Amino acid sequence: MIRCPSIRQKRCISSLPILTGILICCILLFHVEAWSGTNPPANSAVTQGWPQADSDLTQDPGAVYKTLPNGFRYVLMKNGEPKDRVSMHLVVQAGSCNESEKQQGIAHFLEHMMFNGSKHFSSGELVKYFQMIGMQFGADANAQTGFSDTVYDVLLPKGDLNTIEGGLTVLKDYAQGALLQQSEIDKERGVILAEKRSRDSADYRTFIATSQFEFPDALFSHRLPIGKEAVIRSADHDLMKRFYDTWYRPEKMILVMVGDFDVPSAAQLVEKAFKDTTDRAAEKPDPDFGTISHKGIQTFYHYEPETGTTSVTIEVVRKVAKQVDSKQLRRDDVILDMAERMVQNRLEEMLGEPDVPFTSASIHMGLFMQQVKYAEISAECSPEKWEGALARIDQTLRKALLYGFSENELQRVKKEFISSLDNAVAQASTRESGDLAGQIIRHLENNRVFLSPEQEKMLLAPTINELTLEEAHAALRKAWSPDHRLVMVTGNASLAGDKSRTPEKRILSAFKRSGMQPVEKSEGSAPVKFPYLSKPAPKGKISHRTEINDLGIVQVDFENGVRLNLKKTDFEAGKVRVAIVFGKGRSSEPAD
Repeated sequence: MIRCPSIRQKRCISSLPILTGILICCILLFHVEAWSGTNPPANSAVTQGWPQADSDLTQDPGAVYKTLPNGFRYVLMKNGEPKDRVSMHLVVQAGSCNESEKQQGIAHFLEHMMFNGSKHFSSGELVKYFQMIGMQFGADANAQTGFSDTVYDVLLPKGDLNTIEGGLTVLKDYAQGALLQQSEIDKERGVILAEKRSRDSADYRTFIATSQFEFPDALFSHRLPIGKEAVIRSADHDLMKRFYDTWYRPEKMILVMVGDFDVPSAAQLVEKAFKDTTDRAAEKPDPDFGTISHKGIQTFYHYEPETGTTSVTIEVVRKVAKQVDSKQLRRDDVILDMAERMVQNRLEEMLGEPDVPFTSASIHMGLFMQQVKYAEISAECSPEKWEGALARIDQTLRKALLYGFSENELQRVKKEFISSLDNAVAQASTRESGDLAGQIIRHLENNRVFLSPEQEKMLLAPTINELTLEEAHAALRKAWSPDHRLVMVTGNASLAGDKSRTPEKRILSAFKRSGMQPVEKSEGSAPVKFPYLSKPAPKGKISHRTEINDLGIVQVDFENGVRLNLKKTDFEAGKVRVAIVFGKGRSSEPAD
């Protein structure tokens, strides 16, 4: 599988708004003894290579971190949801950006080859093994290749030591035991080429063209994981083995395992499996990221008639040095998230206006691949309304940059963010292992410390509660401070009909016309009033109450004919689900 995300899909963990829930992590009532012999390592003994090693943040105490003498790292976390399941992942910190010019596509091709013969599983045997222990290939065992890493996933149906040992054998074969037989490479070649053809969609072509406009001198825009057809067609054992030996090194691998298992025993199995993993080639530095340098207003146009919609975007991007995670960085991020949310609320409120030129609009600001600071505002519209949509998002942005926000807007967002933190703490005990493992991996990918919901709340709640209008405004202005604007129109808007002007010049003219329109300070929306009926004064009268013991359901019938069904569950802590059903649909309508 290939991961080839856009900027807005690949934002850094700490840059995501809290409302998305991405930062919600599970805190566990699990404590480990100090590292001694085969006991699990103490969390306080953080070794080099982890994000927390250089940070003033302390990782979630429910997760165990350890680095072996050969550089191999692992993270273990006990979690009981779902019961008896274990989410196991091998993260190889090498992807398509680690390829040379003549290797483009090999990282992804190699990922496929891991399932086609290894030290302990001959061709075809691995899938049979997965099926034998109750796993489904694809759903429970998969892999994905990105720009900077390759991740192998195994979802074990049991947490006993024998099953875990078998899963570790599979991952150890991925790490060092792939056979890469030429006959299997030749058979898999057709699968890779078919995947490349299937990706030739309007969205993918737009992604490629847009990336090369935004980042013409950055490596990743020229190292798409699917690679080049010529390389795929000629790939052989030697080419693949060189990449495998160079980058699948113990110090570039991390095992992440979350689930219903005994951590001390699992730690022993992990160390037994990976302690003898060795380097098989000379160490090679990661390739240079490249440069990003934009000046002034630059416009871009890409036409894809089958997309069904048009996208207009205003963006700034710049390269920054990799940052060490810290308390101050997290506080700065949450302030920017709140400013982003206030602009987003304005965009969403516009959808209720009768003449709004777009069907949806959004703003995103954050970090991509640890080195790209970006801010973008975009809208989706019908092709004939692209100029109006562009003007609307430009003026919305300029208004916020010039005048900032209102007190009502700030108070609304404060309540939303605090509520999100509270909900994360309340729901922590029933988070699923797969979600937790994914969060740990994303934090590692972005060099961020994985925190518990309680830690998040203690760190961020004071910043949220004390945030001023001036601080939010300053964060927004800083994000958009670069001295350039990238203005893009993509999709099904046909702009090539004017022989006197290129599409790019038409976009530039439209953007400049919008810039000449003055914007006025927004008073901000009034506090939202409860939009439904007032609370009834008299209480409803109960006519009958029934307990269905075998289902754990209580039925309450009221005199007015309403029935209330109640069932208490324990699989989603801190959450209540409500559904209301009324009427009999069209069957109750009169014949006419």
